[in-house]
Amino acid sequence: GGGGEGGWQVDARILDTLDAALSNFWNHLSVAIPACSITAALARLVRPEISSSPRPHLNSSRGDISARDCNRWSRVLRSLLRALRARPSDIALAVSACVAIAWLCERAVKLEAADASEVMSSFVVVMRAHPRESDVVESACFMFSAAARSNDEKVRANVTNSGAPLLIVMALKHFSEAQGDVQPVLRRVVHALRMARIEDPGTAGAIRLAGAPEALTRVMERHRENLMLVKNARAALSVLEEHQVDL
Repeated sequence: GGGGEGGWQVDARILDTLDAALSNFWNHLSVAIPACSITAALARLVRPEISSSPRPHLNSSRGDISARDCNRWSRVLRSLLRALRARPSDIALAVSACVAIAWLCERAVKLEAADASEVMSSFVVVMRAHPRESDVVESACFMFSAAARSNDEKVRANVTNSGAPLLIVMALKHFSEAQGDVQPVLRRVVHALRMARIEDPGTAGAIRLAGAPEALTRVMERHRENLMLVKNARAALSVLEEHQVDL
């Protein structure tokens, strides 16, 4: 691609090749996993403003992407979701696909409601398949947060309706007690929890009942040297307390 002050334009021929490979070989791990890595690397080059912009920018010399490229990226996203749903039990694919989908949502795709629903359902399947696999949970929560940050109300509704918040709490409870280097996964889990519409009273109530406050408190006590993690855990706890309801 060509460089510019605001980012890089990914050559359309590269996207077409990536799209064709995934469209034809999405169910072959030898193609899907490298394609995930390539997708993540390319998506990171795109201007981040595109994900929150109401319309695709057309000034490709500064790294913005055209409507045609938006369609290419969306096709790649759907192929990755298809591959992930086909083999959610494969750890390498789950990690690679979740990271690639996350970067697509962050940088290259304006998520539509239907695609958001697929992302959330994929999150649920992956988290159920690997509830205690830190690499998978970390990448899945990255994917969740990237999708949940959308301002589209239909997309946001998919966050609550998917059952994802309770799965995030289950992961939080496990890793808040786990030994070893769990701070990277806790950072992603706590951030995902904050993105899970916990300001909604019903969601906040369900999350409280599932044990989120106790787990957040445990994170703050066990990892007090990690100031950013403690700050985010405290912020999530404050929101839950502010919006608590009697169920």
